[in-house]
Amino acid sequence: MITDKTQNKVKMSFHKLVLGFANEMALYILEEHGKDFDLSIKTHHGSRSYGGVGYITIADRHEAKPRKTAYTLKEYKSIANDAVIGTIKGSNETTVKALVAHEIAHWFHHSLMKEEGGDYWYRNPEYRKGYNSPHGKHWQEIYAELRIKFVN
Repeated sequence: MITDKTQNKVKMSFHKLVLGFANEMALYILEEHGKDFDLSIKTHHGSRSYGGVGYITIADRHEAKPRKTAYTLKEYKSIANDAVIGTIKGSNETTVKALVAHEIAHWFHHSLMKEEGGDYWYRNPEYRKGYNSPHGKHWQEIYAELRIKFVN
């Protein structure tokens, strides 16, 4: 089941933009991998976005600014120069889509880890290093799939 929430300070146009992208990406990745995980899509007034088991939260600092036409979504140093999942420049819509894909990848990755390792999977160090680390190869594969399908 997919649900959504927003804070009063967040413009409804931004919330609807995020909601549209997130719904499309989540439904795709669930169907593509034959899974049925719950997702709560939230927008909030702030600077950090994040994703985990059951949710993504997107900060409104990524909302379009008047008279600004070029935007950049800077990725983590470890993936910034990657041709598929690296830092991206473009319209506000493009960079918000990339941000949503980043957080949807975290949600899906964490949901897979919970499915495999149980409710307390995150306490097991084996689930938080190497291939399954938060920005490890497994997450990168999911993120790349979303970036190729919806953004790049």
